[in-house]
Amino acid sequence: MKKIAPFLMLFIMSLSAYASPKNERHMSCAGTEPFWGVLIQGNVISYDDPNLETPIKYWDARIEGAIGAPAHAFQIKASRLHGKEKIELYITHTDCNDGMSDEIYPYQVILNQNDIIEYGCCGDL
Repeated sequence: MKKIAPFLMLFIMSLSAYASPKNERHMSCAGTEPFWGVLIQGNVISYDDPNLETPIKYWDARIEGAIGAPAHAFQIKASRLHGKEKIELYITHTDCNDGMSDEIYPYQVILNQNDIIEYGCCGDL
């Protein structure tokens, strides 16, 4: 048992890095068909797509562990216009391909923007 204890402790410590997401993230996410992009900079989320003249900004972004999801998943939520418009990103730390290139990103994302669901990939900035 004494030989297993150090290994078990290292294993538990490595899981805790995923279980408690950082309070502040800096990430870039994008999706194709339709094309969209999200920039996460601390507590501000900027959403952009080809139809917009300027990106839409959401404030007071907060990070939470996704309820019922594996420890390597988390969600980021924000709103604007006093909560009338919302954005939620459900992010999983797993390989992701954007379908347009050979690049592999470290995160998959499901974006829910005012009940419109889109899929994409993310990377840390």
